[in-house]
Amino acid sequence: MYYGSIRDVVNPLIVYLLNVEYYLNHCVFTINSTD
Repeated sequence: MYYGSIRDVVNPLIVYLLNVEYYLNHCVFTINSTD
């Protein structure tokens, strides 16, 4: 039960971090290409 709730918190956090990383990489790529 305890590990289950940890997973419920960690999984969305990992997805959020991956989305942020993808967004930042996309912004950096766009800035570099416009330069």
